[in-house]
Amino acid sequence: MKRKTVKWLCLLLSAMLCLSATACASKEEKQAQIVEQQKTTAAGLEVNQNDYRGGYMRIQAIKGKVVEILNNFNASQNKEIIQQNPSNYWNDDNFLYFDTNFLVSEWLTNTRYFNEMQTDWDTAKSSMMKQFYNENGNIVYPGVRSVTVSRDETTTNHYYVDYTWNGLPEYAKARATSFNMNYHIDCTYDANHDWLQMVKTASCNQLANVDITEELIEYGRQKKTNSFVIQFPTERLYITYETLEGNSENEFNPLENAKITSFAYSRLSGKKLPHYVEEEISKIEQGILTEGVKTEGLDEEGNVVFQYNLRDSIFPHFDDITADWVLEFPIEEGYYDNYIVFDGTNMTIYNQNHMSNQMEIIEFHSDGTIQDKTLSLQETLTPFTLNWVNEDGSLTGELELFVNETHDLTDETGEVLIPADKALYNKDNRVIVSNEFLKKMGVIKEEGNEETSEEESEVPSEKASEKGSE
Repeated sequence: MKRKTVKWLCLLLSAMLCLSATACASKEEKQAQIVEQQKTTAAGLEVNQNDYRGGYMRIQAIKGKVVEILNNFNASQNKEIIQQNPSNYWNDDNFLYFDTNFLVSEWLTNTRYFNEMQTDWDTAKSSMMKQFYNENGNIVYPGVRSVTVSRDETTTNHYYVDYTWNGLPEYAKARATSFNMNYHIDCTYDANHDWLQMVKTASCNQLANVDITEELIEYGRQKKTNSFVIQFPTERLYITYETLEGNSENEFNPLENAKITSFAYSRLSGKKLPHYVEEEISKIEQGILTEGVKTEGLDEEGNVVFQYNLRDSIFPHFDDITADWVLEFPIEEGYYDNYIVFDGTNMTIYNQNHMSNQMEIIEFHSDGTIQDKTLSLQETLTPFTLNWVNEDGSLTGELELFVNETHDLTDETGEVLIPADKALYNKDNRVIVSNEFLKKMGVIKEEGNEETSEEESEVPSEKASEKGSE
């Protein structure tokens, strides 16, 4: 009897072990099915598409995460202050607000239907055209006429938008009349690297003889660093995620759900960028600064001088880009309206106050404390070689000085020595200076003994021709 009982117990135990193993296997299978379903769902998400529209959607997803972080700081900092002082919360020293309106481009949005994976070309083209025309066949954008949409038939992920427009662009506001502008938008996506570029160029015979790069937008994935690099006409963002590996925890959509470990963001202030200032200074030194450069905010190659252009493209040096790239120019010289640094917990925000001519700096710490300070902005002084000639033409030379933002000649402290509109040139493009100026510069001694620069030469007296400096 005991033998039968033992045997029965053994069989029961064996059955239970089998059932347990079956149950475990069933649970693992169910989990595997869930993961496979998540992968299938993720593959259908636009933010994961390997085409132009996918790149556009990734820009929007990244932007959304940054805005979310900034709004969280806004809300946590100001919510209680506003509730306690709804009508005069501005008087509270701890009330601090920063704008989250960034990475916005109307024309990037207008190109969002270009794709290779969702639809055929005819459907994509139809969706594009519906943005510009209403049901009556009229173009909905003021001043825009004859919009056409096309693609490169020889390759993939390369599209074009062409249209004409009558108006006055920002860089030509010095003019009183509008122009008939021809626009070409080149949209391309590199599926091997996850790179996107949109270049909007304009041509107008009345304005310039070259194509004007009005808008450059670029996006790229740095695979080795889990980072993304984004450049708009006046903005830059370098952002790093904890991981870009899709898994069940982030529902295979890391751009929406994975942790951001750091980002750096900047927005230009509208000040002429150093490269273009240097070009102008070179022309002033030669006495040949053109009227076009002065009045239009363009250089001779069609670059808008207060924003990023194709010479600033991220792709020729993409792997070398770090967060430092966001702040390329001296912040104390006023090149940026905004600069934001986030290290995963703490955030520092720089806002240029154009009324006080100061950069206001706010530090938000993870322990809830806030520190604020200001940085006074400096006037930008650019090194300048003054080729001079004295009034009777008997002496010439060079002086290493500076010019300020309005092209006045200054010393190293910014003191104006020769106002731009008072500079006179002779026929050799040398600035005519007085003996008093030469004495002040130490070229001529007070008692009249003359010491000239290394370029001293005998120049016959002549009546100097007058030519206004730009």
